[in-house]
Amino acid sequence: MVGTKYYVAYSTSNQHKSINYFEYCNNLASLNYTWNSTYSVCYRYHTEVLLPDQYKEACQSEDSRSRVMLLDSDEMFNFTTAITKENIAGPLYLQGLRLDNNTFVDDEGRQITYFKWDDGEPDTGNYLRTDRNTYLQKTASGSGSYRFICRIY
Repeated sequence: MVGTKYYVAYSTSNQHKSINYFEYCNNLASLNYTWNSTYSVCYRYHTEVLLPDQYKEACQSEDSRSRVMLLDSDEMFNFTTAITKENIAGPLYLQGLRLDNNTFVDDEGRQITYFKWDDGEPDTGNYLRTDRNTYLQKTASGSGSYRFICRIY
C-alpha cells in the first residue's frame, strides 16, 4: 500500500521483528490515532492542554510505543506545522528535555541534534515547544500548559 512503511523495531540474535505502522495505527483508531500517508506517521493530536509531566504520561498511557512528537527532520517539522495550522492550534509541546546549557535529549536519553530555533532561542527553558506564530522551536519553563501530538515510534 502507498504510504506504508515497515521498520525493524528491534533485533535479538538473528531474529527481527518488523512493524507495519499503517496496520499498527489502524488498530489504534479507537484511541483517535490517525495515519498520515504523506509523512508515514501514526499520530494523535491532543486538543487538551497539559504540563510536561502530564503530556508524557498521557502519550505513554495510550500505547507503549506512543511518545510526544520529536522534531528530528525538516519532514517532521513540516508535518507538525501542517497539523498545527490545520487545527488552528497555539504552541505545541515537543519531545525534549534540557540536559545542560547546550544539550537537549529525547525520551530515550539520546542527544537531539535537529532544531529550527525561533529568533533569540534557545532561551533558558528546560522543555521544547513551538512558537504560536512562526511554528519554530522555543524553550519553555514547563509551567505553561500547551497542546501536544503523540506519535507512535
